[in-house]
Amino acid sequence: MILKRFNYIDGKISRIKNNHYYTYFEKKKLCRYPDTSISSIEKIILSANKGFHINKNLSNYQRSISFKKIINYLKKNCNQIAKYECIETGKKFENAKKEINNGIKYWIAAQKLIKNKNIFQTNKNIDIITEPIGVVLLFIPWNYPFIVLCERLPFILAAGCGVIIKPSEFAATSLDFVVKAISKSMYLKKSVNIVYGSGKKIGSYLVKSKGIDMISFTGSTDTAKKIISNSHKGCIKKLSLELGGKNPIIVNDLFEIKKNIKSIVEIIMENGGQACIGGSLIYVNSKIYKTFKEYIVKELDLFKNYQYPVRKHIRNNHYNHVNLNKIFYGKKNIKSKLNKPILVENLSSQDRINTKEIFSPLISLKKFSSIKKLISNLNKSDYGLAAYLFTQEKKQIEFFKRNIRYGRVWINSSLKNWDINSPIGGFRNSGYGQETSQIGLNNYRVFKTIVN
Repeated sequence: MILKRFNYIDGKISRIKNNHYYTYFEKKKLCRYPDTSISSIEKIILSANKGFHINKNLSNYQRSISFKKIINYLKKNCNQIAKYECIETGKKFENAKKEINNGIKYWIAAQKLIKNKNIFQTNKNIDIITEPIGVVLLFIPWNYPFIVLCERLPFILAAGCGVIIKPSEFAATSLDFVVKAISKSMYLKKSVNIVYGSGKKIGSYLVKSKGIDMISFTGSTDTAKKIISNSHKGCIKKLSLELGGKNPIIVNDLFEIKKNIKSIVEIIMENGGQACIGGSLIYVNSKIYKTFKEYIVKELDLFKNYQYPVRKHIRNNHYNHVNLNKIFYGKKNIKSKLNKPILVENLSSQDRINTKEIFSPLISLKKFSSIKKLISNLNKSDYGLAAYLFTQEKKQIEFFKRNIRYGRVWINSSLKNWDINSPIGGFRNSGYGQETSQIGLNNYRVFKTIVN
């Protein structure tokens, strides 16, 4: 089976005239994506600016009607979208379907926000209003293509912007359904453009363009640094970045181990370990360290959700750095096609497994005795995306809430417990800017002060 994707420009499908395509391989030929030329990019930028002015001038009613059509189309095609998400990313169908349903909920949440009036305040002779920022360049990663798109695109459109979507070269078929939904949405069909191709080639060109007002990027910190450096060469642009994570799980109580060991394993194995908010460092109170090891080994033996494929760059660049003498669960197998967990212990704090994002279920286990000292050290780390605490001590919970500098925090809870109306973001090298909810919508708007 070979699927063929096309760019979507100015409200219609755009075929590549030179017939240049690249094929993504995973076991077999799967999907042919357009290898868009640089000469086509300016046309796309012009289209996005045209689409911005269309969306900017829509009424809330017109925008809401379009959202309703998009939501209905995605609901009708939920199973089909999940199927292609599984094929390209290796997810299990039940997991993919949950993600698709959650993605649709973000469209519903954004539609409700459309009905709210734009911030408008009058203080004597001063008016403060908000306007859409303009054209947004939206980068989508391969590991969660549909859900990441839905965490951003509906709020970008609800804000009144135009959009150029640049998906990953490796997984984007599910996005085709969103494009089809938008093409049927009447008023918004020209406000969204999608362009495929090499990130190094067309992504770099788009980042530098004066026709782009804002960039929303989800991906690695190293790539984000290049975007930050290049984005201001054409003009100053606003950036919203959700980047890498080295996310700690802090386990303090024996009671919470027994109660939450399944949740802890789900956190480290989320999306086969290929999740920016998945846990990758486990800090266990030294008093219960030995007991915790027994519990997690038993739970991992029961866990069989290994459908997710190991990416070649992960196999070559990460697993090769594992010290065999430090492994206490799992085994090093660089030829494995599945993301099976490997747990290591007693590594130095400077070891790359403790300091770098390892996009696989390669987990480092460490002891701690003072949670205050631990939090202080965690706040000095390069990343600050997600953190997890399991404890019964109320004072410890309150201290953790006030002092941990991570963007998303779970306490005695699993990844399943998340409200779509909550903003997402990070600290330090994990990025900046907030997505989803009213705060996320305002992320794509600017305040304008008018003195009468």
